[in-house]
Amino acid sequence: LVPAISLAYEEAENAIMSRAPRNIKTDRMVTWQVLCHSYLFAGVMEALFSILAFFCVFWTHGVALADLCFPDSKLHFSGS
Repeated sequence: LVPAISLAYEEAENAIMSRAPRNIKTDRMVTWQVLCHSYLFAGVMEALFSILAFFCVFWTHGVALADLCFPDSKLHFSGS
């Protein structure tokens, strides 16, 4: 929804249709910088926040981290 709203308020470009199309052999849309940013930065951040959200949902329902990661260990008290 946010990208659609930002496109609605974007200024129009002058003479966009009179420009020549990009050269397929020299003008790349995906470069090494884009790949590194998307996989090494944005991908890692998205994975970390997803894992954090996973554990937060269990924590809000009373399930401890030790119960999820080490169910058979002596790290937590299991009761009688």
